[in-house]
Amino acid sequence: MAENDKPRTGFPRPLRATGHCRHYRYERGDLLSGTGPCCAREVSLRKLGAALACMPTPAADAYCPLRQEYTAAERQMWKEFGDALHHRIAQAIAALPAPIPLNTSGHVPCPNCEGGELYYARWDRGAAIQCNTENCAGARFSIERGADWPAKPEEDA
Repeated sequence: MAENDKPRTGFPRPLRATGHCRHYRYERGDLLSGTGPCCAREVSLRKLGAALACMPTPAADAYCPLRQEYTAAERQMWKEFGDALHHRIAQAIAALPAPIPLNTSGHVPCPNCEGGELYYARWDRGAAIQCNTENCAGARFSIERGADWPAKPEEDA
């Protein structure tokens, strides 16, 4: 096992450096709880089109004097974190029993982290995986009705 392939005990999440303004965030929730687009500098984003200045490619007539960009290094760290997460998810899927019977759940040792358990569940038209190590691997999948998941590896001929 190469040094970079050794299981880890944690995967620190870097700053989520997107193309949006550094101050922009979107609060999820119901419509009555004051959720939606928010600005850390307390610029009101409630009016229709007010958040356009925060978007990755601001509209030509949208301007905010408080807009700040993420640095190239911050964006690179976020990209590398996403790429590594996709790799961990692929490794996690490969470690699952194949195929998982419908309406079942279970767990296996996680191939990505030391001591982590990879939980899985399979239901009609869907599946989910989640490692109990923070930021290791987790995903939900839409699966065609009647399809085996994960697909059995093809045998060498």
